[in-house]
Amino acid sequence: MIDLGVSGNNLDLDPENEIKVKAFIHRGQREFREGNYFRALEQFRNALNFAPDHPHAGFYFSKTEKRLNEHIINMFGKAAKEVESLKYSKALISYCAIISFLQDYPERQEYKDAEANIARVEELAGKNKGEYKCF
Repeated sequence: MIDLGVSGNNLDLDPENEIKVKAFIHRGQREFREGNYFRALEQFRNALNFAPDHPHAGFYFSKTEKRLNEHIINMFGKAAKEVESLKYSKALISYCAIISFLQDYPERQEYKDAEANIARVEELAGKNKGEYKCF
């Protein structure tokens, strides 16, 4: 059994579910440390499915969402600096990196913003709209 020092006894979990919740949290923490934020969110979401009020699962889920958003903001910041420096080729690569990072989540606003920024940078670089392909 994995001991995370987290007791689910005050949550009235049966022992089998407590083991599952601890395992999901453990895997989520590992994914978080490795920077796999989407995978970590999925693990914490699984833990919350078994124990919706679990304090550690909720804490780590929120922490992971925050870190994911910070990572995406940093990626956009890098691309924006490249546009300001007139390094359009590098900016296109950076925006494509965002799209690649979010490829499984095309409904996210950041994905749509990256696509729009690619079109804007294409125009600034004198390319035709849709000429630059990320993949």
